Amino acid sequence: MITHSIIWNNFDVQLNKLKSSEFTKKIFDIILSNNSEPDCNIDLLAQRLCMTKSTLYNKLKRQTGLSPVEYVRSVRLHTSVRMMSDSEMSIKEIAYAAGFNDPKYFSRCFKRHFGVSPKEYKEISSRPASYQWLNFNMN
Repeated sequence: MITHSIIWNNFDVQLNKLKSSEFTKKIFDIILSNNSEPDCNIDLLAQRLCMTKSTLYNKLKRQTGLSPVEYVRSVRLHTSVRMMSDSEMSIKEIAYAAGFNDPKYFSRCFKRHFGVSPKEYKEISSRPASYQWLNFNMN
């Protein structure tokens, strides 16, 4: 079994990959400061970084392997895991707070990204550490 500390160490490694350079750190900070806004998109990022959308896409894809849309989604999903662990908010409330317009879409993205649904994650995270597991991946 994977313990809670292994889950969080793996989670932190992935989170650090999302902000591994000065450029990605800036994007990460812009997303976090606008996290509850569903309109935090490639247009906003390009505007805040004073670059064209194509330059943003190419530079981010080269550094992270993710498109800007995938990157924003990944940051929001990782933020939602922290919210689930640190609060008693419902999954619906977390979805909106993380910047998703639709809780069902949030649940599908969460399951695709982490290998479990948000509901399953909440159940897993409430169990003793010896029973916790989570399949973190960057896809």
